[in-house]
Amino acid sequence: MLESIINAVKEVAGQTVASNQGVPNEHQSGVVNEAINSIKGGLEGAISSGNFQSLTNLFSGNESVENNGTVQQISGNFVQNITQKFGLANQSGALSSIIPSIFNMVKSKLGSGEGGGLQDILNKFSGVLDQNHDGKVDLSDASSLLSGGGLMDKLKGMLGGKD
Repeated sequence: MLESIINAVKEVAGQTVASNQGVPNEHQSGVVNEAINSIKGGLEGAISSGNFQSLTNLFSGNESVENNGTVQQISGNFVQNITQKFGLANQSGALSSIIPSIFNMVKSKLGSGEGGGLQDILNKFSGVLDQNHDGKVDLSDASSLLSGGGLMDKLKGMLGGKD
């Protein structure tokens, strides 16, 4: 699942950064790499901390990208890193739109069936996490996952990892 999302991010990140007026040409490649690393790290962090509902809401369309807490956190970290690395503090307003724009494009791409298909990703995600099969991912499911001892194996399988 994460691999499909990251591949889609890689495809759209360059396009999004290139169209952003706040990123000088000489920094575009670095900003794209930082966007990819920020998104990958943010998604992995959300999964490892048990923030499943935020991700489910993000990719199911139940919540706008701009209002999603995970996206807001990733975007904030990204802007902070970019302003420090490239000295673009005066462009923070323009830079803050990059991560939400990438997520909107990725959702559109995955929702259209390209890059693995959003429904396939959601089915994998919710199938692994919905331990009590009640149709939603909540604290009861997280507790079952954690007490079952196989959380990392389940997440590896869901993310396409190999032993």
